[in-house]
Amino acid sequence: ASHADFSLFSLIMAADPIVKLVLLFLLLASIWSWMVIGEKLFSLGAVRKKSRQFEEAFWSGRTEDFDMRPGQATNDAASRVFAAAAREWSDAKRLQSGSGEAAA
Repeated sequence: ASHADFSLFSLIMAADPIVKLVLLFLLLASIWSWMVIGEKLFSLGAVRKKSRQFEEAFWSGRTEDFDMRPGQATNDAASRVFAAAAREWSDAKRLQSGSGEAAA
């Protein structure tokens, strides 16, 4: 009976070039996918932190912390929605008070 070496290294070295190429491709794809997963986890953590900061400021009544001008809001989605809603509210109140006398 012959003694076969079944170590991972010897199996890879004995494999055909196509098998080696496929293994290399799978290794690179795995590294790339873990890099994407790590980047997404870090970016989601940052988004959660900004969201928490916005909610704390919003519920404490510190709305003056937010710039209401178009394009000036932070990159946090909740603060952008709040700034847009506040601008719309302000515009609607201004139009209502200006045309209120004409409608009456």
